[in-house]
Amino acid sequence: MPCDDVAVSSPALAEACDIDGRETAADAVGSRVRIGRRRAVLAEIADSYLDRTLSVETIAAKLGLSRRYVFALLRESGTGFSDRVLELRLQAAFAMLQDPDRATLRVSEVAYAAAFNEVSHFNRCFRRRFGMTPTNVRAAARSATNGSGLSHQML
Repeated sequence: MPCDDVAVSSPALAEACDIDGRETAADAVGSRVRIGRRRAVLAEIADSYLDRTLSVETIAAKLGLSRRYVFALLRESGTGFSDRVLELRLQAAFAMLQDPDRATLRVSEVAYAAAFNEVSHFNRCFRRRFGMTPTNVRAAARSATNGSGLSHQML
């Protein structure tokens, strides 16, 4: 069934167009485009969060979107740009602190590897997020006898 710029009045047509009966097919296409763009923005953040030059501007330029539109798409996702990037960087640091292959790295080196520019800022954010200092997380991971370490999801 075609879904081109017609008001969707039947449930079957709405289902075929994957929209509810109040929207037009053009609205559905617009929604899908917006969803696709939001996914592209989120994917770009996930791929580039360790890049210190990452900004809304660089994402907007790369995807051919305006800065304002990128902010709007992120607002719809429930987490803004800065909070999303901070969370990804903190998760990366948490994983590095538990990684036995990186046990020789100083906390400052972990912070830098996770794209933090200041160790004091990293320490404050880390403690606020996980309720433990980076040093405590590393010590707990080292002393874990069962090999499972800490779960950042449980903190």
